[in-house]
Amino acid sequence: MKKILSSIVFLLVLSVFASAEVQNVKVSGELRNRGIFSTSVIDLTDNEDTVPDDDIGYFAQRARINVEADLTDNVLTVIELEASGIVGDKDVVRNSDGTTDVEGSFHTDENTVNEGRRQKDGYEVRVSQAYVQASELYYTPLTGKIGRQYLNFGKGFLISDNENEINFDAIRTTLDFYPIIVDAVYARLAERSSQEITATDADDASLFVVNGHYAADRWNAEGYVIGVVDGDTHYQPVTVGLRGDASVMEPLQLWVEGDYQFNQYSSVQDLSAWAVNVGGVYTFDFTWHPSLNVGYTVASGDEDQGDTTDDYEGFQELFEYNYYGYAYSPRLENIQFVNAKLSVLPMENLTLAFDYYHYWQLEDAIQSMGDPFQDNGGIPTLTNGTDSNLGDEFDLIAAYDYTEDVSTQLYLAWFVPGSAYTPDDTAFEIRGEILVSF
Repeated sequence: MKKILSSIVFLLVLSVFASAEVQNVKVSGELRNRGIFSTSVIDLTDNEDTVPDDDIGYFAQRARINVEADLTDNVLTVIELEASGIVGDKDVVRNSDGTTDVEGSFHTDENTVNEGRRQKDGYEVRVSQAYVQASELYYTPLTGKIGRQYLNFGKGFLISDNENEINFDAIRTTLDFYPIIVDAVYARLAERSSQEITATDADDASLFVVNGHYAADRWNAEGYVIGVVDGDTHYQPVTVGLRGDASVMEPLQLWVEGDYQFNQYSSVQDLSAWAVNVGGVYTFDFTWHPSLNVGYTVASGDEDQGDTTDDYEGFQELFEYNYYGYAYSPRLENIQFVNAKLSVLPMENLTLAFDYYHYWQLEDAIQSMGDPFQDNGGIPTLTNGTDSNLGDEFDLIAAYDYTEDVSTQLYLAWFVPGSAYTPDDTAFEIRGEILVSF
């Protein structure tokens, strides 16, 4: 009840400012076309004549339109719509007589004759952002934002807005006592819509974040507490973490971030997990401005999965959307890997890069290492549980800015499985995209 009352009070405070006149309206947006082809992601059989392979090739499109209204009294409102989907994607229905119906096929759909409708498509339309923000509330350094929004803290190790794929229905308050900045966030992850509580009702799920940030001239420090509460499954991990980065010298930047997780993993098991990310980037003062980025990431794992007598030790990656290899796409649990990336600028608007990863399991365990929340879902094949060597990935990246509004990217990614996989077919992915922003 206290959470609901506090949300209502905060909304009423913001509504006082929302009646102000519009001073400025800004319309922006983007159109992204992406093509992806990936080879069989570690085939489970060598009999290609009887078992279909899992080679995938498709084109996807994402369109966004953003309207930003700047009101008086330091009030800002933002609404963004997004339509995305796979080009040509249709609903396929298998009939009992063996025939197949394609909803919205390239010929017609079932409503064309009667209602004159065009073919159906597989695009999903949603509201990706819708919030009101009030700054300097009551002439204080307090900023409040309520509504659907993106969140990012630090380098996005746990909560990131990379590619704006994960949004939150949240209330965010920011106290800006520069160089000290404190954020507090409450987000509703799931809402029980039924007023009648039954055995099948899912309970509410929420996210809590308190983040303190100190910004100096050549270094930054950050500390945070992140809590997830799911009353239905008793999944209630709490993450405490520290992050720091520093410009040791003009061309060298270093960073380190560490997290510890505890509290409930399930109704019968507690959680005790950890993760560390450390790295640095050095830019050489040569022609083409070569840059070398080196990093190491490790996230704890549970050796005895299924045994609920001890704490679960697998690290819980929260709401990040980071690529740790485009073909392998692992999740941050029971894994460690080193990464080295070399990039150059042969032209002012052209970037070329070579990215290398080597992966190990922290604990030898039979599990799928792929991240199902990435766009390709990662590699779902189970490890054999007898070896920790997961494999190596080699990525080639080319990014070309045709104009300041049009950019293109091309990724070539190879994953070579290690001895933790049987069999060990190589996985390959090629991805190209064109992004137009206005």
